[in-house]
Amino acid sequence: MRKFLFLVVILVFVFPLQSQIPFNFRAFNWSMLGRLMQQISKPQLRLSESDVVYVIPDEKVFHLEGCEKLGSSKTGMSVRHAREVREYEPCSECILSKGITLYRVPIASTILEDMREARRAYVATKVEMGKMSQRVKDAILRGDVLIGMTSSDVIASRGRPHDVNKTTGVFGVHEQWVMHAFHDSGLWDLKGKEYGYIYFENGLVTSWQSR
Repeated sequence: MRKFLFLVVILVFVFPLQSQIPFNFRAFNWSMLGRLMQQISKPQLRLSESDVVYVIPDEKVFHLEGCEKLGSSKTGMSVRHAREVREYEPCSECILSKGITLYRVPIASTILEDMREARRAYVATKVEMGKMSQRVKDAILRGDVLIGMTSSDVIASRGRPHDVNKTTGVFGVHEQWVMHAFHDSGLWDLKGKEYGYIYFENGLVTSWQSR
């Protein structure tokens, strides 16, 4: 900003003096310069990766709260999730037309790739130890759950539970895992509702229940 103002001063005052060209103060459009300075000095609105935006069904666009295009069936999510995971574009009316800028998407890594890399690393270790079948390996890489999975398999695939309800009886230990709808990385997962509750008997998955 300071560099720009310095450039304006140079162009308006110093350059005419150096070139010995008379500067006509009366003819100069000072109001236009004032409007220009006012426009430039306005604080630039910027959306960070954690700001909340809204989407509606059957659209690949995200909006700000209050946008005229939003209906009653809107879903909120972070800007980062909308851009990097859903690959949605900003609304042309409530975001782009107002000159709102977005944070720069990191090139090297995204939360989605971080999650996938964590799954691959877990699977590679288990396969090397000879403790994982191809079927379980494929399920974890997809983020799915299979009957017979261990608790560590489920954590690698779905993330840690929000809560655990445990019952101990004559037949062993029964656990109900109340799952988040997102992975440990904070990634909102569309399969979250499908695996709302996961049930274990003596450390192995026996069933699961949607929300």
